[in-house]
Amino acid sequence: MAEPVEHIPDEDVVSRLIDAPHKVSADDELKWECVFEFPAGQPESVVWRKYKPAIDDVHRSGCERQKTKRVDKPAWTYKGAISSAVGSIRAIRNARGHGFQVLHEPSEGQEHAEVAYLVGGDALQKNDKTELKSMLRDAFADQDPHDCSEG
Repeated sequence: MAEPVEHIPDEDVVSRLIDAPHKVSADDELKWECVFEFPAGQPESVVWRKYKPAIDDVHRSGCERQKTKRVDKPAWTYKGAISSAVGSIRAIRNARGHGFQVLHEPSEGQEHAEVAYLVGGDALQKNDKTELKSMLRDAFADQDPHDCSEG
């Protein structure tokens, strides 16, 4: 039986898993243009901290993902997570009324949520997407780094 979809309160926190080499440069700097890409307008995955309350819980998920991904991509490395309050993400709006929504998507695990564009009025343009991603960056705290080999 599928997990029920729940409303995520604004005061809750979500975390985005950060991996290398895709989202992190060789000198361990975040490549923000790759942290949230929304390919073809698709939502991006985050971990709902209601179900993974401690950052160490999130890191354990990241390390599990590393094990799975390395089967096909040996260089794939979990590097940590960035976190934000859901309300901060939902509060983002540009001048044209576009923003983001945060939705529970338990089909990929009870803790799985997604950040998606929230289109307000006119169609979302390329410059809207660029502006919104910049605003989204400002909603997230600095990366909490992690190395899965450290236990």
